[in-house]
Amino acid sequence: MIPIQFSTQTYESRSKPLSAQQLVNYYPERAPQGSEAQFGLMPTPGLNDFVTAGSGPIRGMHRMGRDGSLFSVSADTLYRLDSNGSTFSVGTVLGSGPVKMADNGTQLLLITGFKGYLHSDASPLALIADT
Repeated sequence: MIPIQFSTQTYESRSKPLSAQQLVNYYPERAPQGSEAQFGLMPTPGLNDFVTAGSGPIRGMHRMGRDGSLFSVSADTLYRLDSNGSTFSVGTVLGSGPVKMADNGTQLLLITGFKGYLHSDASPLALIADT
């Protein structure tokens, strides 16, 4: 078996005019026998936009429970994203830092800083008042 030499194209010189290049999202593919090069660099497939929820930044995302609902906090708004690309604003999550989320299958818990929020299909997003 012939070892594949992986690319070492990412390079940054101390002098920027000399050279600065970065290799991102490429993978090596072995060239056919008799080729001048041993391998070529192939680009990875791209992603297509599926849905836009809010203006960002995205502070947290969570896939919930059995039905696989996806929730996202964009800026200060919690959105529910459906598999058909529909978005629904669920409520406001104050702050600007990261949002951690967890669920028990029916309720979604959101924590940001020292604030906690609870959401379920049976009740709207609400700030947890218990200190």
